[in-house]
Amino acid sequence: MMNMRALILAFTLALTGCKETFLTLHFQTPVHSHDLYKAVNDTYLNALYTAMSTRGIDPEQVDLELDENDNRVIHVKVSDTLGAEQRATLQTLFEEVPKARAATSWEIDMVLEPDAKEAAGLSTQERQRLSHFTQPIGLTLKLDPELKMYASASAAERRQARLNGTEVETEMDCHFSADISGAVPFKLLAITQLPGSPPERALLRYSRNTGYPPAEIPAHFLFKDAALQQKIERGEVRPWQETVILDANPAGGFTLSLEYARLGRHRLWLDQRRDWRMYNLSEDCENIIAYVGRPFSLFAGKGLDRLERVTAP
Repeated sequence: MMNMRALILAFTLALTGCKETFLTLHFQTPVHSHDLYKAVNDTYLNALYTAMSTRGIDPEQVDLELDENDNRVIHVKVSDTLGAEQRATLQTLFEEVPKARAATSWEIDMVLEPDAKEAAGLSTQERQRLSHFTQPIGLTLKLDPELKMYASASAAERRQARLNGTEVETEMDCHFSADISGAVPFKLLAITQLPGSPPERALLRYSRNTGYPPAEIPAHFLFKDAALQQKIERGEVRPWQETVILDANPAGGFTLSLEYARLGRHRLWLDQRRDWRMYNLSEDCENIIAYVGRPFSLFAGKGLDRLERVTAP
């Protein structure tokens, strides 16, 4: 004879419907909670359920369970009462993310302007050489998904603060680093925004032969990813610094800094000591990624956009 506990379980299942694994989501980074054992991180959980709700799917019909052996995997379990149309909607929702990642481009077309008035330090021979160089010049960015913060305080200000044992008042911003590769006809040292020019136009600073000072030449850039180009045109993302920041690794390839958020002025310890305020600012940079959106949210931060692939059970 079936005991009372089994009867209650059977009755509950009859009312709510059984849930079976419908899809398995594979993320690029761990999605587990650090507070709850074998649970999905709240940020991912909220992002997934919010996305479902916006597509008209009742979250009560779906369970999200962390894989027992891989903390980058979530199993999507759905009620047997969830209809075929809603299941198709759910599958489309998740499959859109890997497709968006595959369609994202980090390629740039660069056109040099050796005859522009902003060009400086170029000989007549150098201008002619660059004028006949095949253009546009194709560049490719390799984005570092690790978020970084930049403090505008100068080296002299930091050094003085260390000597005095005081904090530094500085502007802070959030940015990505990206290595640039391509057939650039010189060694890049820095790229800065040209005052009064649209954000797609910047000033290149590059090294010349030994014994000669660096030269400068303006260039126009077209980011092939439509979403990224729009964000740059609207000023939501700033690909060029306003002041000259020389490459931290001059012996290697040039590293570009893509600024995506400004955090304002702060008083901080910019030496080796720990500063909890830096941790909070870093968290702010992490959280802003979701609002900045694609293509950055596909490669950094937390949320649905970190989904790499979808498989069936």
